[in-house]
Amino acid sequence: MKLFFLIFLFSLAPSTQAITKMVSVNGQADTKTGWPSIIYSNTDWDDCVQKCYNDQFCDVAYGNSSLICVFYGISDFGFARKEIPSAALHRASFKLDIPNGLCTTKLDDLFKGSQSYGRNGISIFQITITSDKYDANYYYEEPCDKPFVYSCGCSESMYLFRGTGPPTDLGTTRDIPTWFLCVLQCSTDVDCVLAWFSGYRKCTMYTYGSFNSMSRSEDSAIQPDTPNYITLKIFPLRSNCPMTEHEVLNLKNMVIPAETTSGYADFSMTWTASSENIEFSWVPTEVRTY
Repeated sequence: MKLFFLIFLFSLAPSTQAITKMVSVNGQADTKTGWPSIIYSNTDWDDCVQKCYNDQFCDVAYGNSSLICVFYGISDFGFARKEIPSAALHRASFKLDIPNGLCTTKLDDLFKGSQSYGRNGISIFQITITSDKYDANYYYEEPCDKPFVYSCGCSESMYLFRGTGPPTDLGTTRDIPTWFLCVLQCSTDVDCVLAWFSGYRKCTMYTYGSFNSMSRSEDSAIQPDTPNYITLKIFPLRSNCPMTEHEVLNLKNMVIPAETTSGYADFSMTWTASSENIEFSWVPTEVRTY
């Protein structure tokens, strides 16, 4: 069956090298690899696409027959599964810069090549079409700039998972438009060890020693009100490189950088698969042992 797609074209000046377009396909956004930045209800598809085009922080929009409109920022979208048109009306729309004057009936031509970005450590991104999905790939200027994975080759890493953060009054809440930017904010703040997207476009950040526990969740469904996104700053040793979530959430004696103002020297975590709670223990600087 020939793939059905729509191109929403919004023209810029004729002399520009590229035109920004919303390229819409039949596809269902994957919830496990996606971190929505905001959700609108009772929004038809055309309005959803237009809203995304007008929003500087929206790079991908998703909608379905329930009239939800879901926005994803840069690096927050994983992939969309290809869908045959159905009553569910699963659709995704990608904001892309298309070469000016390109005239084609082939969807592959619109996704061909890389999209320049050059901000927040991301140099380019690319949408790859496979037999069953539209896959978003992001390329970072430095490997350790990528906050969504942990690596023992980096001095620190930002680990992502689902859960509910500590009470917001134990942290500092800021209006930050996307999850990626929330993660980046915590990553670059020397005193931030954990961040929770405590509301859409609200990032609550916590310092070392400000909390003792939080809960982890397996639920990756799109949440209508409060997201369940958590990022945790970890400092794995090369000799103790974590390879699984269980190993990450049970890291011990991670040395906290001396330049922090927290007053703590190191911390450990304890989590078992049978429990939702992750327990933290903090060692004050004055009792650090060598």
